[in-house]
Amino acid sequence: MELIERIAAINSDVLLIDTEVSGLSGNTWRTRRESLDEPRNAIDYETVFLPSRRGVIELARAFGYSVAPLRLSAPSYAGMRGYLRGKRLAFLCAKQTSLAKVRQGPTDEPFARLERVTQGMFRLARGGLSAARLTSQSYAHRNGSHPQSKDSR
Repeated sequence: MELIERIAAINSDVLLIDTEVSGLSGNTWRTRRESLDEPRNAIDYETVFLPSRRGVIELARAFGYSVAPLRLSAPSYAGMRGYLRGKRLAFLCAKQTSLAKVRQGPTDEPFARLERVTQGMFRLARGGLSAARLTSQSYAHRNGSHPQSKDSR
């Protein structure tokens, strides 16, 4: 956060953010540890933050930038495996310049809808399981039998 804050304080218009992204949907951030022995990984802490696409967009917008995730388009894709796999992205940001004519890529992960549907299905399944447990406990209580929980065995 401090880095973009400092950049925004001195930058008057265009900013290019080239970063690794988490692959998660929505405005999310993931953390991981990277060795300080490799100066390209981290500077002062081993914990690094990996934003989602939407996370980068929302962070830049919070500091007054319009944001366009750039569509992958190059004459040669040699050395661009991270980009081709969707692990790395570039974002064009601007405070004044219009980004309307920029060829933009998606603002969310390609499988974001599938991820949301899957999460919704798991929530429903957990809710159904909880309801079944409560119903069986209530039934057992009304009939005078008290099944032992796994914890009390």
